[in-house]
Amino acid sequence: MAETSVTVPSTPDDKRPAVSRLYALDGLRFLAALAVLAFHFTARSNNAWGQPVETVFPQLSFITGLGAFGVDIFFVISGFVILMTAWNAGVPKFAASRISRLFPAYWACVALSSLLLLVIWRTGGAIVDGGSERSATDAATNFTMVQRAFGIGDVDGVYWTLWAELRFYILIGIFVAIGITTRRVLAFCFIWPILSGIALTTDSALLSEVLVAEWAPLFSAGMALFIVKRDPRNLMAWLVVAFTTLLAAGYSGQVTLDRIVNGLTNRDFPPYVGWVIVVGSIGLVALLTLTRMSQLGGKKFLVLGALTYPLYLLHEYWGWWIISLLEDKLPAFAVLALATGFCIALAWAVYYFVERNTVSRMRRRLEKDLVKL
Repeated sequence: MAETSVTVPSTPDDKRPAVSRLYALDGLRFLAALAVLAFHFTARSNNAWGQPVETVFPQLSFITGLGAFGVDIFFVISGFVILMTAWNAGVPKFAASRISRLFPAYWACVALSSLLLLVIWRTGGAIVDGGSERSATDAATNFTMVQRAFGIGDVDGVYWTLWAELRFYILIGIFVAIGITTRRVLAFCFIWPILSGIALTTDSALLSEVLVAEWAPLFSAGMALFIVKRDPRNLMAWLVVAFTTLLAAGYSGQVTLDRIVNGLTNRDFPPYVGWVIVVGSIGLVALLTLTRMSQLGGKKFLVLGALTYPLYLLHEYWGWWIISLLEDKLPAFAVLALATGFCIALAWAVYYFVERNTVSRMRRRLEKDLVKL
């Protein structure tokens, strides 16, 4: 869920051109968020519709059932953009940018979702099959974003991806402290997924958590693509992109597919689907970063990028609430449109009243304070 409107300056001894704003990635991030939203509203098993969701959307759910792969796209984009943000940045600047980018909207969304589940719609916590009621203490701990490290449940199910992103940011922060170079990045992108695989196959839970093992190939693919963006003639970078893409498709894509088939939906898909989608997703990110299509949409796509993060954080339970209120009063597609529109409007409110007025000031203040440490 990283922003894409970042310009990375070249160092005085670096003759490579700076990487300019990648407007097309903002559009892709928004589409990925809509794919996840469609997955939750029209494919994931839930009780909001008053009947099985695959009965409400018998054809559509076959397509939107694969919307969970929007998260895989997010991870690839994060690999690219977070490395872009960290390049030539010191630890204070990098830490300030990540904290200010993640937390203001997150705090607002935790508060809004907690209000919904604890006050307005007290049965909302059990709307997903196997779910449970949220408690006020759980909600309070969720403001830290590290609740999963302590075995405390998420207020909203989508927060699991933030835990993965946060661990990735910490790894990159360590990288920033050591010093980022092209050679080190490529070595890291090659070694990290291999170590992650070893941790997973040896059932080393702690090491798997530290390494973000399930998603390491996706993050690594994005990072390697950034090296290609900086130096398209670097053959080793291209080879690492190919290596991490194959690992991501062969493992991370299958993890997502297994989640879809074995628990989140009542739909079934052949095993090759995950492989094809992940390869296609990484290829799409490459197309929108390495070619002139990176400027597709121009500045108007910045609006979509600004809405992506709060929309992703808020849509699940607020959308299900709207659906539960209207499902027996209007046609299903009308309800779907209204729920989607409501969530986009709520996301805009979080951006306009929280992020727009907070992120820049918070970043400057944090960077100033961190430099003093």
